Amino acid sequence: MNILTDILSLWKRKKFVTQAFPEDVLILGVNTEPDIEGIASPIPYKDVKLIKISDFIDQNECLPVNVPIQAPTINAGVFRDKTTDPLTGECYINFRRFKSISLNLSITENGDFIDFDVTTDFGIWSTVDSLGQKTFYPLYGDALAASAAGDTITLHADVEISTGSGLDLVDGININLNGFTYTYSNPDATDAMTDFLSESPVSMRIYDGVVIRKNSTVTGTPSSTVGLSLSSNDEVECVGLKIINLNGWACVLRIGKLSGLECSGSEGGIFLIGDYELRNCHAIGTAFPGIQSNRYSNGAVFDCIGKSNTSDGIDLSDLYLVSNCIGYAYAADKAGLLLTLCSSENISGWSTLGSGIVIVNGEITGANGRTNAENPGSGTYPNSGIVLHAVRSAQNIAGYSFAKARGLSIIGRGENISTMFISNSSGHSSDLFPTSGGIGIHIKLDDSLDSLFNNDLILQNCSAYSESNACVVEQNPTSFLSDTSFLNCAFTTKDDAGVGINSIGTNNLISYSNCSFKTGNNTSGTSTLAVIQKIANTSDNKGNIHI
Repeated sequence: MNILTDILSLWKRKKFVTQAFPEDVLILGVNTEPDIEGIASPIPYKDVKLIKISDFIDQNECLPVNVPIQAPTINAGVFRDKTTDPLTGECYINFRRFKSISLNLSITENGDFIDFDVTTDFGIWSTVDSLGQKTFYPLYGDALAASAAGDTITLHADVEISTGSGLDLVDGININLNGFTYTYSNPDATDAMTDFLSESPVSMRIYDGVVIRKNSTVTGTPSSTVGLSLSSNDEVECVGLKIINLNGWACVLRIGKLSGLECSGSEGGIFLIGDYELRNCHAIGTAFPGIQSNRYSNGAVFDCIGKSNTSDGIDLSDLYLVSNCIGYAYAADKAGLLLTLCSSENISGWSTLGSGIVIVNGEITGANGRTNAENPGSGTYPNSGIVLHAVRSAQNIAGYSFAKARGLSIIGRGENISTMFISNSSGHSSDLFPTSGGIGIHIKLDDSLDSLFNNDLILQNCSAYSESNACVVEQNPTSFLSDTSFLNCAFTTKDDAGVGINSIGTNNLISYSNCSFKTGNNTSGTSTLAVIQKIANTSDNKGNIHI
């Protein structure tokens, strides 16, 4: 072949290109001088070879990366990848474009720069129509005015409102805080969120964000300046919502249903008035309870947690049902749960310096109360795992004292209660302080709170444990009598000289049947029975044993 002739032919036909691709080739050959001078025709190259354009490319070419390399993969990167066209062999290094999905953010090229411009004229509140189209508004009120039932108003940035009014709640219009914080700092007596202007029942959802109320001028009352105020027989469901009031109560529920709220207040958490239903809420109070109800209410509280630093964790009155709730208290003589004239089930209470649970004039089924108090205290009720004052009935309850207080305290009598019935229950005083004198079950019948009524007390299938006094029955007045009966009960002390039933006062009528007594190493309790009971055994004409 004559390569030179071919090249000259291509040259003559102007077969030129301006771009070479990796798979194109160049000709390589050895040029040899002619042996005979004067020969006009070209002499073919010897040992002709081909070389690809791609062979000229540096095989150690660096690949662009997004830095820092160890950054989380959720961070956006500019470099995408490197690709080669399979037909033409063209190579591309691909970078991502910038795109704004918000109407109030524009991205433009400006010479050597890319400009990001936030235009607040569009606002930070939005609504979405039936076609999914967002419309932005500068104020919540503007978005609310443009909304209809079923719409959701969404927040797109942290916002603080210091004048005017808080957010109005309207039936059927949901609020999505979208992970942001709404702060209401108006120095007046208004609320951060309220149904006040609706004056009709509101059914809606509030979710995913934080509401802060601060700078309010009215304190000491839950009637105003709260984070959330509901009063119109509402049904409000909160999902991922937290309300904080730096100068008062976090929430007040006058009439209606509220669920899913997490809140805290410098005064109290949630205040309840009237006919209400509270579910799945977690409330923390500072000067007042985490959850508290007004007297003469008619409501129900389910699956809630209440805590307080200086007051009762949960303080509820006149409720038809309290179920699956937990209360925590951290102040002296305060209760994790204080329930008055309530029916309750499956509750738990814990107190560091007071009583785990206090039940006054009610019924209770299923409870676990604990106290870490180191003494009975000086408050209205002795520090105990559980205190029962004039209850009608109590079943399946357990009171624990981990120091010098009481496990289970049963106090006196109440109006219209002929018999107090306690069954399947226990009182346990720990032996962490061996000489503390803690009492497993303490029964006090002098009852200065309600001393005008005579009632019987029956404990069935119950147990009491302490270091030295398993059960103490105390009655001081001589003019009021009541019978205390123990049926199928067990009394245990760790001390060999411990007392199973210690009777204080001369006016008691105490009887027991089918009960067991155990002290220290005395497994049966028979040889020290007189010591255990502190009184001689006698039988009446029917064979009953009274002590």
